[in-house]
Amino acid sequence: MKPFHLAILVSNLEKARSFYSGVLCLKEKRSTLTSIHYDFFGHHLVLHESSLYQAMAIPKQVKLDSFSYPHFGIVLSFDEWESLRQHLESENVEFFIPPCKRFVGENHEENVMFILDPSQNIIEIKHYTQLAGTDWL
Repeated sequence: MKPFHLAILVSNLEKARSFYSGVLCLKEKRSTLTSIHYDFFGHHLVLHESSLYQAMAIPKQVKLDSFSYPHFGIVLSFDEWESLRQHLESENVEFFIPPCKRFVGENHEENVMFILDPSQNIIEIKHYTQLAGTDWL
């Protein structure tokens, strides 16, 4: 696996730290006064603070079969996905889209859940039920 690098904006760095470090249990690798670098399931996620940032400026209508809003996420094994689902529920995280299965019977069938960070960035967490090697698209 080749790790990706993703940099996103957050409106409040300390609220973001509480969420990404505390709720998602990500390991903080380094930080500055205006950014935090995380190990995001083996990838490099950077949060940059911008007090003017408003992710929800884009109106969102949730339709499970056609989700076309800016978001990022991770593909996990089923055991990892289920463990994280249970953890998020124990932390009383409100799901943007609750855990469910979609595309049932298709080769890209998935267990999926969407959550919002404190800046309203959308995070998708999924598991492909028929994942075989790297053939997941």
